[in-house]
Amino acid sequence: MTSPIRRSTMYNLGAFVRHLVKGFTQDIGPERRVVREEVREQVHEAEDGGRVTLRRTIIEEVEIDPRRTSGGGVGNTGGMGEMGKSGNEGVGGRTE
Repeated sequence: MTSPIRRSTMYNLGAFVRHLVKGFTQDIGPERRVVREEVREQVHEAEDGGRVTLRRTIIEEVEIDPRRTSGGGVGNTGGMGEMGKSGNEGVGGRTE
């Protein structure tokens, strides 16, 4: 086997700073997927001889909360029971 590559302290410091910058600049909002996009356009002649354009755009999106993507499909509550308790309190030190 080959020995692992030893990285210098400056390389590791640069990787750490890049990781921090990415954390500050990355969008943390929910993921959005466009389901349907519809554009309706009507062009009418104006009284003075010009054109008037009426455009209506409808965009349907689905927002996916990244904290609940591992729970299952659409409509799944992620195992949430009554009163918002998941039943995992105290397991692995994780509480919701």
